[in-house]
Amino acid sequence: MSIETGSLRGPLTDVFGQESKHLTFAHIMPLRGDGQNKFQRSQLEPNDGGFLDLNDRSLYLCLQDKGKKPESESDKRWKAGRDALYDKDYKEAEKQFKALLDLNKKEFGADSKEVASTYSLLGEVCEKAERYGDAKAYYKQAAETNAKSRGGDPYHTGVDLHNAAKMDVKQEKWKDAAAGYESAIKVLDSKDVQPASDNARMTETRGALKGYAEVLRKLGEKDKAKKAEERADQIYKDYLKGPEGPIGG
Repeated sequence: MSIETGSLRGPLTDVFGQESKHLTFAHIMPLRGDGQNKFQRSQLEPNDGGFLDLNDRSLYLCLQDKGKKPESESDKRWKAGRDALYDKDYKEAEKQFKALLDLNKKEFGADSKEVASTYSLLGEVCEKAERYGDAKAYYKQAAETNAKSRGGDPYHTGVDLHNAAKMDVKQEKWKDAAAGYESAIKVLDSKDVQPASDNARMTETRGALKGYAEVLRKLGEKDKAKKAEERADQIYKDYLKGPEGPIGG
């Protein structure tokens, strides 16, 4: 048995369905995620009350299996940044992800997909901290880097451009937002874009079109807004409306 650390952040219930502040062995979940945070039942010791101590930081540390490759500095920085982001410690999260960015540049090169994804993480941190101008800059860097990287793909470029446009909306920069949405839609609404599923691409495209339409209305461009909404509706009809209802919103 292993424990899913992400499950520790939601409410826990006891065997009677009542919410509990304690974690028992019955709460141990199958492992998901990066496959490294493994906790064997024999390695977890309950306290005197028969519960696992949620204040015990060992629950959040990665216990390496014998013979397994030691955790890299990049892995440590990523996990530290992720945990800080979960805890809403945005200053610490940015610090850790900036360190990860430097490591990835040295190991993979400045125009690598690893660097692009780290820029995107930094954008997410700044967005959650409501630093929308900084968030847009990071998302734009992510898109530009991903577009140049050998291991990158147009889909993630489009997603980052879409995120950048949304940061302009947050700042009520309607003309910049319109231009950003146009760039994102051009990439996303292309048959050359192949993410893990076509449904993901079309869901993202539809979201960008709907956001674009709202911005166009702010600018008084009602005809262009109508066309964007018609394309969004067509995507919904052709791709996202399954036999039992809508898929992806």
